[in-house]
Amino acid sequence: MGASCLPNGSEERPFVPRANGFVVRFWSCILDELRFPTVSDDAALFRLLLIEDDPTQTLFVADLLSSGQSGLFQITTKSSLAEALPYIRGGKVDVVLLDLNLPDSEGLATCARVHLENADLPIVILTVVSDEAIALKALSYGAQDYLIKGKVDGGSIRRSVQYAIERKGAEREREHLLTSERQARAVAEASGNRSSFLVEASTILSSSLDLEDTLRSVARLSTRVLSDWCIVRLIGDDGHLLPVEAAHRDEAKEVILRKLLAIPTTIQALVDVVQTGRSALFANVENSSFWNDPASAQYVELTKAVGTRSVMVVPMVARGRTTAVLTFGRGDGQRRFDATDLEHAEELARRGAVAIDNARLFREARQAENYYRLLFDENPQPLWLFDEKTYAVLSANDAALEHYGFTREEFIGADMRMLFADEIASRRFEGSLRAAHGERYKVRSKHRKRDGGIIEVEVTSNHLDID
Repeated sequence: MGASCLPNGSEERPFVPRANGFVVRFWSCILDELRFPTVSDDAALFRLLLIEDDPTQTLFVADLLSSGQSGLFQITTKSSLAEALPYIRGGKVDVVLLDLNLPDSEGLATCARVHLENADLPIVILTVVSDEAIALKALSYGAQDYLIKGKVDGGSIRRSVQYAIERKGAEREREHLLTSERQARAVAEASGNRSSFLVEASTILSSSLDLEDTLRSVARLSTRVLSDWCIVRLIGDDGHLLPVEAAHRDEAKEVILRKLLAIPTTIQALVDVVQTGRSALFANVENSSFWNDPASAQYVELTKAVGTRSVMVVPMVARGRTTAVLTFGRGDGQRRFDATDLEHAEELARRGAVAIDNARLFREARQAENYYRLLFDENPQPLWLFDEKTYAVLSANDAALEHYGFTREEFIGADMRMLFADEIASRRFEGSLRAAHGERYKVRSKHRKRDGGIIEVEVTSNHLDID
């Protein structure tokens, strides 16, 4: 739970901090409105199975899901586990929103049965049982999230369901990768260094969540076994190819290769791979379209200068999106690339694409975290959080400390009711807080600064649940 304090004339904006184990209210004066991501109108339709035996709850939840983003979910409702099982087994739904206590099944056994029937189906639990131990155990039984009835709104449920679908997809992708890795291990003796190389590549690629480091690793890895040289180009938001890394076994030739990397290229072979998402193999590059593109004469000349006789161009695709393009080359004295080499290159690209996708998600999460933190720490208006039950101050920005004249050591952990000018103002605030029942409210009051000065403020209370 949270509350916010705004000086006269300020406009309240929502802010969502995270703090383990606290239910807090916060005092805020935020300049810019924060919005959660929404799904576009052309988003794919998700088939949702709502298993709930209370007709009132069924109608209420269905209404929450359909409000705001009409058409996002195709909802099927069932009031018992027995009625729901044919849909679960038959792959007729994309996600299950599950009440644990049903007429024919109770507790975690309900979640376990659904998971047993279809382990690939994401499950989001929506129940009245507010028990952390049960929630944690539910995750081990196959649930992706655990929501408490009465403490979530339509937006929270929609986000939880969408994230559950995405996480389950990521789990399937990881399982696929693990399966591929086990298969690679099984044939390592027959495939020699190249199969062992793919196993090592998975370890190296998963060791960093930095996007540029991941791409550089892909280039360097390929020159160990697969090719003489490799160029990595990232696909920008406008669809253009952006230079990232060039690696060659020969340091002298790598200097030439880096010049090639710096050239903006429109060579048709690369453009085709970007547009189609399909690899291209030029086993004999001299007699191929790769070297017969008049629009890229300089690019071709530099490619020849590093002694190239065979080329592969491979897209890096994650979740249906081409994020980068790899160009592999072999020079004079080396065997020309063949279909087996292309398979290994595509497997390396696929693993690299998953690593890049993880790096992108990590970077976006860090940017979002920094953005929200910036709004709190660097906000010029006083801002702090306090525990609604104990009134203890949990966090405060520099503006709050400066405005009220306290040191951080004095303010953090103190009872925030000390700020009220008198007992009447303090009790009026407590009464308003209780009467709000989690809803937002505003009330004018007087605060006392550390030096005894009295200031008038407008208090705005907002309810926040902090995990």
